Amino acid sequence: MVSQAVKALALALGLLDNEGIRIVCVPQFVDVEIEGQVRTAIRMVIEPRWVPDTCSLHPPRRPTKGSMADTLTISRTEGRVQVLHLAGRLTVNTEPEFISQVSALRAAGIGRIVVDLGGVEMLTSAGLRAIHAALLLFTPHSEVEAFQKANPSQQFKSPSFKLAAASPQVHSILNMAGFLHTIAIYPDLQQALDSFPGE
Repeated sequence: MVSQAVKALALALGLLDNEGIRIVCVPQFVDVEIEGQVRTAIRMVIEPRWVPDTCSLHPPRRPTKGSMADTLTISRTEGRVQVLHLAGRLTVNTEPEFISQVSALRAAGIGRIVVDLGGVEMLTSAGLRAIHAALLLFTPHSEVEAFQKANPSQQFKSPSFKLAAASPQVHSILNMAGFLHTIAIYPDLQQALDSFPGE
């Protein structure tokens, strides 16, 4: 459990640093009672780290609107299933464009979509938020409730919104964030497209 917590912390440090947010972890020993016995546990306290720019060798990076470093190219392939091909960085600076294009597809009546992550170089917490927002757009809550009622012991995964071709680094971020429990992700685009039932 401790090793998993440390892995999650390391991932969070990187994601938040990309958003210009600095944190520090302060581990502490604490006594806990388990089945009547006192045991020693480790508590990890996460706190914001405020470092004056005049004293810091590495001042926090602040996201800048229109930053040249954060670019995301989005192209589209039409068919029985719409595909959005992403290339670049899905960050706080590029999140609005991604959400805009996904929302436009949904407003146009598109009901099935695959997001091709093969060209994504960086995925930050804002990028995770954007993917989650897209998932909600294509997955009505009533559909989730109906599935859970009929299959109480199974985990629901959206049949309409899927991911494909993520790099090992991006796949690891999605896994650590828990996305793989609710979103189907495939090694390549063709497998993702084949997973949709034929018309």
